[in-house]
Amino acid sequence: MKRTLMALAAGLVLVAAAGCAQPYGRNPEMMGAGGSAGWHGVHGMGMGWGMMWDDPALGLTQEQRAGIAGVQAEFRRRQSALMEKMHQDDGHSTAPEGLFDEPAARKAYDAMAELQRQLFENSLEERKQIDRLLTPQQREQIQMQMRQLQQLQQMCRG
Repeated sequence: MKRTLMALAAGLVLVAAAGCAQPYGRNPEMMGAGGSAGWHGVHGMGMGWGMMWDDPALGLTQEQRAGIAGVQAEFRRRQSALMEKMHQDDGHSTAPEGLFDEPAARKAYDAMAELQRQLFENSLEERKQIDRLLTPQQREQIQMQMRQLQQLQQMCRG
């Protein structure tokens, strides 16, 4: 186990070195359907917690993989619908003849803020559902990996 964790840490260092060498910004290859990076996409180096499910060191069972895939599919469906609505409601409210309409602008802002809140709530719910599928050891291993990634990201910035 310790050897596996050390190999994983060494791999993360290599990923971080490559990530530090890349320009910061959105990577089109990391974006999901609809062009949105979402929770699983761009996180500094392009590696978020959602990408860790492919790590063989976690030792996920077929049942866990299937459960996670189902949770993620539902998450993507829900997020996609909200993102589509956000793109339709661009938040630019004008009165006839292009005049500024403050009440309409505030209403548009409130609607956009509610959609963003729902995106956030969905991501929390996804994480809780996936956490319930994992063993305590798997959750601890993911937490350790995330701490290592955060440290590496800080090194890249500094």
